[in-house]
Amino acid sequence: MMLVVLNLPLIGVRIRLLAIPMPTLYAGILVLAAMGTVAANHSAVELAILVAFGFIGFFMRGNGYPVAPAVVGLIPGPTADAQLRRRLQMSLSEPMILLENPGSATVLGIAALAQVVPLILKGLNRFQMQED
Repeated sequence: MMLVVLNLPLIGVRIRLLAIPMPTLYAGILVLAAMGTVAANHSAVELAILVAFGFIGFFMRGNGYPVAPAVVGLIPGPTADAQLRRRLQMSLSEPMILLENPGSATVLGIAALAQVVPLILKGLNRFQMQED
């Protein structure tokens, strides 16, 4: 209910945002992202990382790669890395601890399938094209 109460008055503002030309919108997003990076940590390295990932995203979009999985991977990445390190430290660097828990074993299995299935499907498509 709170979201409805807060968002109903802002519908007009959001509709006016759609009228902004894309280059201007991209420039505004770039400025806000840079300001947020500098405001969070006064680090030129993080600003360089922001620019590098911007170029990587530009390359991905230009060559037809989906950008959304990369963004989704960047957001929880540092937290997941810290948790993995903590878990391996607790198990004295025994990697089998990751497969003992059914939840983590399931997630690792899904990740492995997500890596392998597209390659298998691409191979099957090539095989079918050669057959025809």
